[in-house]
Amino acid sequence: MSSSKIIELRFYGEPAPQGSKQVTRWGAIREVSKKIQPWRASIQYACQVQYKGPVITGPVSLEVVFVMPRSKGHWSKSIKKNGQLLPSAPVEHTKTPDVDKLLRGVLDPLTIRCGGCVLEDDSIVVSVQASKRYQRAHEEVGAFVTIKVL
Repeated sequence: MSSSKIIELRFYGEPAPQGSKQVTRWGAIREVSKKIQPWRASIQYACQVQYKGPVITGPVSLEVVFVMPRSKGHWSKSIKKNGQLLPSAPVEHTKTPDVDKLLRGVLDPLTIRCGGCVLEDDSIVVSVQASKRYQRAHEEVGAFVTIKVL
């Protein structure tokens, strides 16, 4: 029986998609999303604070839960300050951004190539389970990441 190492990380901030690129009029390529750089920076910082182990070089599986911000219409107007959600407020986040592009925005900053300190490269990820949902009352947006070293 082998024992697997499990690493749990919590990232704060609004999850941002990584995917579409844009060519500027000077020929440079940049991300379309203006939110991706701050999101990556918060992940890299959180990794340095939360993870003190060696860089992982072997196969891993990943579970990621994205906690997305709610619109103002999901909150009760009379008691918003108390964090009360309307009974009709949805749980599942079915709007953009797509979960696959959100996943890209998390994988790269975990790697040493992109300034992270957890994974040698995102190619060592052999399985992924990803989901997104709206934030619960009194919960901050961000992502929960569980890495299982295989």
